[in-house]
Amino acid sequence: MTADASVEEFGKLIDILDRAHEIDAIIAYPLPQTPKMGPEIVDVISEKIKTGKKPIIVGVLGSKTSKDLLIAFEQRRIPSYPSIQRAVKSCLALRKYSKYMLRRFPDEQ
Repeated sequence: MTADASVEEFGKLIDILDRAHEIDAIIAYPLPQTPKMGPEIVDVISEKIKTGKKPIIVGVLGSKTSKDLLIAFEQRRIPSYPSIQRAVKSCLALRKYSKYMLRRFPDEQ
């Protein structure tokens, strides 16, 4: 997806990724400093987390608007990070925890 994507297009892409069998988790990285992206992205991602099957981790980079978005995501208890590296590390930790739980409780799949 390019930086020219709108909130609506971002939501559609999350739907596509959620249906893809090759994808285990989604790192969503909205760019609030672009013209078509706005605070509504918090509502869109929040809804996708409720209705989707895959975990979504959010990363937001940059300005005052970015910090406001991070706070809005955190208020909804959505994992969100101010850097790509932290978002990826969070996703890795989620994967390790998932593997651990599968080993610990193999019959509960």
